[in-house]
Amino acid sequence: MDQLPDNVLVLVLQHVEVRDLFTCRLVCKRLGRLAMLPDVWRHQNLHRGSAAYSPALVSLVLRLAPRLRLLYVRLSAEKRYQWAYASTRCAVAKLRLKVGGKGATGASDAAAMICRQEMLGRLESIHIGIHIPRAIEVPTLWGTLASTSRLKSLRVIVQNLALADWTPPITAAPVLSTPVLTSSLGAFRSDLLPGLTPYASKILAGHAPTLERVVLKGGAHSMTSTTTASLLAAMPNLKVLECCNLPGLSAVAACELLEVLHLTIRTEIENRPHAAEAAKLLLRSKHLRDVRLEYAPAISSTADVGADIVLALASSGSPLEKLAITNKGCGGGHFPQMYPLMSALPRLGALRRLQVDAQADFLLLAITPTTAPALEQVDVSLSDGVCAHAWCHGDAVKTAVPANPSLHIRFKASTVVYCGENSCAEACSVGCHTVLRDRIAVNGETCFLLFSHDTATKCSLDHTTDGQLPFAMFEKEAAPRSMPTP
Repeated sequence: MDQLPDNVLVLVLQHVEVRDLFTCRLVCKRLGRLAMLPDVWRHQNLHRGSAAYSPALVSLVLRLAPRLRLLYVRLSAEKRYQWAYASTRCAVAKLRLKVGGKGATGASDAAAMICRQEMLGRLESIHIGIHIPRAIEVPTLWGTLASTSRLKSLRVIVQNLALADWTPPITAAPVLSTPVLTSSLGAFRSDLLPGLTPYASKILAGHAPTLERVVLKGGAHSMTSTTTASLLAAMPNLKVLECCNLPGLSAVAACELLEVLHLTIRTEIENRPHAAEAAKLLLRSKHLRDVRLEYAPAISSTADVGADIVLALASSGSPLEKLAITNKGCGGGHFPQMYPLMSALPRLGALRRLQVDAQADFLLLAITPTTAPALEQVDVSLSDGVCAHAWCHGDAVKTAVPANPSLHIRFKASTVVYCGENSCAEACSVGCHTVLRDRIAVNGETCFLLFSHDTATKCSLDHTTDGQLPFAMFEKEAAPRSMPTP
């Protein structure tokens, strides 16, 4: 080791665990000096998965280490280490905080820690989970988040829905009237609850020039926001948006760079006008490549709110490559979106991947090289109680796969082993059953990719993440299955 130059030893020390770096300080003066250099620590992560992670180790790092790439801290009721959080000289790039829980608050401690890291100058990402039992502490923490400069990514998850009913104070927090001096955020994720909306709006407005990815959760509570859509529409670089069918959402069509849109369609009857706004957005957006439509609560009729919204997407002219439609909570049963989807499919000529969560057989039988010429993968969910192995031998699969040589069918295989039902006995008794059973038991595979091309053939899809099922395994005849009515 004496023959190695300092720069080589520094490269080696970059791969040493955090706790072992402190041990290196005791080996010799040279190694102890090198072990505490900033270049050694700038790639280090200290999180729950780290070896010997503990509040004591976090405190030691904050006292002695010059910097960290990522730090996870759970701010609890115990105050023993709080001084280290707020007075450290260890500059952190990515901060992961869990605030509150089990009777603790921690909001002021979190705010102090964030302010300290902002002063140290390396902080670029905050991911914070909030479980504060007293909503009165929210302004302190959110005010700090809204005013923190130079952030590139901010993610806020509210873990106690009691805040959903919290009414913000009549007197606005001072931070809400203070302008953001320099826009820096590229990604923002927040729960859009009534009491938190003013702070989220402050961030959306202040960082509009640089925001590229926005995720707004909150379910039905987020539907009360009447200004959020206009704030989103003012983002010239917005590329990814995930939210509900917010009031006035059609204005977001002004974002010409928008490519990824994940919408939760709130289907309560009072939200019918807002579903129409979402349809206008889909119609007017010309560059969408990835769209997900999740209906909540699940709908049961084509007359229900937003059932035919996919038709607007088909008329937009967007070069759509990925489409997912989920009827949340339908359990593989009602899926009235199927009829509009079948009508829209021939007009989605660039579609490469399609995902639905019900009526797998009906969907497969509707897919042909004419109706979906570019389709390479379809992700399906089987109805409750369906033996997935028997389904692989069924009429829908045997019709769709040979008719679409480039098609891959992806499905979860939790029931792929013999289900014990007499109706499945013939399919589940053939030789491929043993192969599948062993792969699940031995390899732990749960998702499978069914395809007809030779395994040695070059394919544009990644086969490594799922179990491979060559269609030849299932070509042995099995008992025909009756086809469902959508």
